[in-house]
Amino acid sequence: NKSLSIWLTVFFTVVYTIIFGLYYSPRYTKKNVRKLLMFTIVVELIFADAAEFVMSQPKKNYVSDYDSYRSIVEVAEKGDTTPFYRTELSKLRARMDPCWYGYNGVSTFSSMAYEDTSGFMKKLGLFGNKINSYTYFPQTPVFNSLFGLKYVYDNTSIVSAGDYYTEKAKNDTFTAYEYKYYLPIAYAVNNGITEWNNSDSNPFNYQNSILSAMTGIDNVLVSVKADDVYCSGVDSVNAASVNSSASFTAKKADKENTGTVRITVKAEQSGYYYTYAGSTKTDSVKVTADNGYSYEYTSSSIQPFVLDIGHLDEGEKIDITYTVTKDCTSANLFFSAARLDEEAFGTAYEKLKAQSMNITEFNDADFSGTVTATAESSVIFTSIPYDESWVITVDGQVLEYVPQKKSDGETDDKKDSSDTDDEKFSTEGKAFKACGALIGIDIGEGTHTVTFKYVPAGLSTGLRMTSVGAVILVLLLVYKFAFADKLKAKNKGVKVFEAPDGFVD
Repeated sequence: NKSLSIWLTVFFTVVYTIIFGLYYSPRYTKKNVRKLLMFTIVVELIFADAAEFVMSQPKKNYVSDYDSYRSIVEVAEKGDTTPFYRTELSKLRARMDPCWYGYNGVSTFSSMAYEDTSGFMKKLGLFGNKINSYTYFPQTPVFNSLFGLKYVYDNTSIVSAGDYYTEKAKNDTFTAYEYKYYLPIAYAVNNGITEWNNSDSNPFNYQNSILSAMTGIDNVLVSVKADDVYCSGVDSVNAASVNSSASFTAKKADKENTGTVRITVKAEQSGYYYTYAGSTKTDSVKVTADNGYSYEYTSSSIQPFVLDIGHLDEGEKIDITYTVTKDCTSANLFFSAARLDEEAFGTAYEKLKAQSMNITEFNDADFSGTVTATAESSVIFTSIPYDESWVITVDGQVLEYVPQKKSDGETDDKKDSSDTDDEKFSTEGKAFKACGALIGIDIGEGTHTVTFKYVPAGLSTGLRMTSVGAVILVLLLVYKFAFADKLKAKNKGVKVFEAPDGFVD
């Protein structure tokens, strides 16, 4: 009961406040107050009912395949001298797998995650909550390239190698694939990305929009419509309503039973296909295809996400089946599908690859390299979450960040009232928030040397305060051991103040 938990928390907070107040009251002995505190702690533990806490993930679930993963990495990535790249599992065991397995991943689950980046990743089709987490499943080549993915370790047999992956190694648990269209952490793109803005709820349209702003190449992911819809225990839903947007409503009157909605997609021509499906009102989402692809995700709340179905021949079908929960009468189900225009993607990729940053040095907190930009492609796009703690230097000059607009239209930095909006928010020669979530740099035409160095906000202030504190501590120690005893000896026997008779302290 959530409301009861809240009221109990408030109650015990008040009780603990009173007890700490009693501790400093002269009317009560500290010994008795300590007994009262211990008694209160025991009572709180009883109300907490810790025995009812559910621990559904024993330690073995996290460690059982760790050795297997490390051994296959040594084979698959042997001899790879690329300064930086990202790796992922085809299905994470836990949201913190990049930390546990020790790889640079796309996926994140952390209270320190940036909300803007989380929202951006969800719009791109990752499983996420728009707040502090986003999880990778095998994605489109557009996403994989833009975010520097190079290796995928398939632990669920859902990666279809095809033309986009090369199998590197295999063991009892994992099959290691190298993604062929890797891009580094930074590359030059068209300057139209500085003005990019899109709110499309269809992740394939969203990815198209970004790639178009970067390269000028449109419709790399071609929309594919639902061919048929089957319903059971749910009011009839037709293909037209399913195809009208990235989500549709399924209604059912019976709360005692689950409902089923199955969407069929037919490949109108051969190619690589992708789906986007999910709902917070489903118990499971299952995707199967005539090429042998099969994947089912079960949960009490399934945020929609993209899946790579692999290559389909003309006429082959994909089925997406939603199991709608018992306890709802209306469910908002997400659906969209797309086919990759391989020629358009290849052209866009080659354009970005030709203007990639040549990274010469790389460490976790700093890296540098050179990049050549044309007049049109004068912006460096990075897959680094936006954080002004990155000190960015271009050709020896430290860049300023474009002031960020606040909700009331003001900026974080105070500007003279005579400044125009264009002067306030021009990206020219500055670092800015690209796509509302990542770091971009408007550097201009030519070959540039670029350096990134991470200096946490407040670090210099904290170091200065620590230094001052250390100096004061040293002075106090010197006083105590060098002068205090001498002063006591010198003043021994001297009464500075003598209390009058009858005076009580």
